[in-house]
Amino acid sequence: MSLASATARMFASVIETFTTGVGSVTSPSITHNVLGAQVTLSPVSEISTFTLPMVDGSATIDLTDLVGTNGKAIDATGLKVQWFHVRASTGNANPVTIAEGASNGYALAGAGWQIILNADQQFGFIGKDTTPDVGASDCTIDVTGTTTQSIVVEIILG
Repeated sequence: MSLASATARMFASVIETFTTGVGSVTSPSITHNVLGAQVTLSPVSEISTFTLPMVDGSATIDLTDLVGTNGKAIDATGLKVQWFHVRASTGNANPVTIAEGASNGYALAGAGWQIILNADQQFGFIGKDTTPDVGASDCTIDVTGTTTQSIVVEIILG
């Protein structure tokens, strides 16, 4: 199996309607979508999508030990994270922190990066082939929270 292509989309399209200060125009509106992004991710060779449960409030994503479609083993050594999308599960009672691993940490968004998500919040990151190569000393992402929370993860590598 191999990936043929991958497109990442991140955007909000907001229509703002004005009721005053618009002269003789009826129902004037403006559509805001300046920061919208649709990019073709390249190169792409692997995808891993999974639910990661925490045990005693923690878990680690090891980019050298992922599972792909139909249970395919994925070792991302030498690849870059092109897309990282994570959602805190609906049932999580407390915030979840996702960060560069304490041991052999992967600097996805620079050294020391971290994000904190409440239940149902999501974070998407487009690497655009600028993230570090995965290696033995650059491969872990730590997840911390409380007890048995979980996150849903999608990683595209190339």
